[in-house]
Amino acid sequence: MWRRVVVGLLLAVTSQVVQATIVSATLSHPGQSIQRKGHWYRFTLGQLPPDNVGKVTTLAWQIQSLAAWPRPPSVFVCRDRDCQGVDSVAGVSRCFAGQGSQGQWSIVFALPGSGALHPPILITGVSLTLNRLLP
Repeated sequence: MWRRVVVGLLLAVTSQVVQATIVSATLSHPGQSIQRKGHWYRFTLGQLPPDNVGKVTTLAWQIQSLAAWPRPPSVFVCRDRDCQGVDSVAGVSRCFAGQGSQGQWSIVFALPGSGALHPPILITGVSLTLNRLLP
């Protein structure tokens, strides 16, 4: 009998966790030409308004270019003024996990070194997908 009660309680607790909903919002920028090494480029992707409730679970980002990167850039994902470093031009991260999704989102990056970049790199798109857990 106790075994049935415990199993029933576990099922009740599990069903409460499963009822949470995850939604995604994708923000993007069409891109531009990257001309200089050592210069920080900011791609403002969009803003999620205050009524856009939910906590961030994961982020997925991608910086698309027509040419290969001469060296990997330093890349940061930012919400308003809070920036978190990520390790590549594309990937998935739990940075910002548990925080609110409202605010201005952007991706900032720079190529190492200094001076002109020959040839320039044409960025054809920058995107960020925010997966949010709704209450």
